[in-house]
Amino acid sequence: MPTVEEVVDAIFQLRDKKAELNEKLKQVKAAEAKLDAWLLSALDKNGLDKMGVTTSRGKVTIFRKLKTSYTMGDWPSYLDYVREHEAWDLLYRQVPQKAIAEIIENGGDVPGVNVFRETVVGVQSR
Repeated sequence: MPTVEEVVDAIFQLRDKKAELNEKLKQVKAAEAKLDAWLLSALDKNGLDKMGVTTSRGKVTIFRKLKTSYTMGDWPSYLDYVREHEAWDLLYRQVPQKAIAEIIENGGDVPGVNVFRETVVGVQSR
């Protein structure tokens, strides 16, 4: 059976490994983004929307695609739209953790919100 000290050391080793892997993942994603940009440039230079090539992985299709994302620009206007059109499906059902915690810690109550508490262990170095 391990000692408390051995388990704590193992936790720190895992955290260090996780940090190393996250850093490596950032580097891999950055390298991938550069290669994606290079391929997009190759499509542009050749006036193509797609092209086929054969690589060590076999036949591959490289293609241009449009990625669309949406961000909040004006919350009050958005909320007015949701209310006016009863478009409640446009609201994301997620409880803002910090805001709810602040209300509850100050003695308030928010109807419809469940509070779940669990005891977990924390480990930090000094």
